[in-house]
Amino acid sequence: MPEDLPLLDVDAGLLVRALGNVLENAVRHAPSSAPVVVTAGRAGGHLVVRVVDRGPGVPEDQVDAVFTAFHRLDDSRSEEGSGLGLAVARGFVEAHDGTLEAEGTPGGGLTVVLRLPLTTAAPGPAADAATVDEARAPAGSAP
Repeated sequence: MPEDLPLLDVDAGLLVRALGNVLENAVRHAPSSAPVVVTAGRAGGHLVVRVVDRGPGVPEDQVDAVFTAFHRLDDSRSEEGSGLGLAVARGFVEAHDGTLEAEGTPGGGLTVVLRLPLTTAAPGPAADAATVDEARAPAGSAP
């Protein structure tokens, strides 16, 4: 991760949960021989986080459907999951005026792309401020 990523005024709980849901989904579908890769950087006026897995991927005509509540691409793939994780993640990201989209990974798999405007503000008056460093820190550690 680049050390110069900007600070964002966000609701840390919402974005940690959103990113957690995306990561849980990627790990669930990625083969153990191909680790999930997370990258972050700036693109124009946005912070962009990419979560890349090498799992079975999603047919192009169903990519948007993975963000629909209770949608499961193929019940025979996994007995885990309720079909809510990516829908909830998208809602939390959109609450910050961001986007959460999926695209095929070249060579197979799925890439989920989270974009947040660098001018984003936390939703609601009681939101906690977070930094990219807090999002990077392992659970239970100080930033």
